[in-house]
Amino acid sequence: MIESYILPNKKLTPHMFRHTFCKWMLKATNNDIEKVRRLAGHSHIATTSRYLKDSYSDLADAVEALPKF
Repeated sequence: MIESYILPNKKLTPHMFRHTFCKWMLKATNNDIEKVRRLAGHSHIATTSRYLKDSYSDLADAVEALPKF
């Protein structure tokens, strides 16, 4: 099934789907990492936090969302 989504010269793994799921669930739960931990089936929150590393675009969006003075 995964092979049907692969773009030329791009790697796609089941782990990448899991990573995407965790990031989307974090946004959907208003940054409730405990809910994401349970949904992902992790025993420890430290495992979940590894899936939630911010990308540069996420960080840039956060800076842009700051109030203007």
